Formats: sequence, structure tokens, C-alpha cells
Amino acid sequence: MAERNRRFLLRRRPTGRIGPDTFELSEQPVPEIGDGEALVRVEWISLDPTNRMWINDTPTYLPPVGIGEVMRAAGMGTVVASNNPNYAVGQTVQGLLGWQEYAVLSDGALVNPVDVADGVPPSSYLGALGMTGLTA
Repeated sequence: MAERNRRFLLRRRPTGRIGPDTFELSEQPVPEIGDGEALVRVEWISLDPTNRMWINDTPTYLPPVGIGEVMRAAGMGTVVASNNPNYAVGQTVQGLLGWQEYAVLSDGALVNPVDVADGVPPSSYLGALGMTGLTA
């Protein structure tokens, strides 16, 4: 497993267009998991119009991303370590994993297991077969 977790943090709230100073690329050690947690290697993220809403300082159906927090985004990945009976190592999951290489899940996380159908690219579950497709 990798030793570093690259992640994009919200540096500042944009006024107008998003620019290079809106986000900051940060590296930290891959998080260790505690009791009831699981570690997911994020393999795909979805870039959606709602990402822009989440960086404004205006509450929507979810609170805004905080300054210094990992940018929120729907993603898919594989469980690589688990101390939680709801998440098995090797399982594919989908949910709010963020713009990062590794995400820690705990009970109550907005993440669900995905049974990827044969012949279907897993990333399709973030597009046509996921929330974006259902919304369209």
C-alpha cells in the first residue's frame, strides 16, 4: 500500500471563477484506521456542478466544505483495510469519498457497497448508473 495520501483541500472560497489558489494539494501519511473504521483506496471521483455549490459559503442540502478540509466529491474505490463488519477488504464502495487517494469510513458514512456488473466499467456507477444519471 502507498505510504502517502495525496488530497486536495479547500484553501479559499472563490469569488467568481475557480482559480489555482482555490485548492491546495496536500500530502500526509495514509491514515490508520481505528475500531469501527475502514480504509478505501479512492479510484474514481465524479466532478459535478454540485462541487461548485459546496465551496460557496451557503448552506445547501449539505453544509459547505470547510476551509482546510478535503474537497467533497462522490467517488468509488476499494476497501483495503477494515475494522468494520459492514465493509470487507476487496469490496467496491461508492459515496462521498472526496478528492483524495485514501478515505476513512466509519459507521454513518454516506457510502454504499456496489456490485459491479460484468462488462460494466466501475466508473459508470458515478455517471449514467449513479446519482448523476438518476438526476438527469
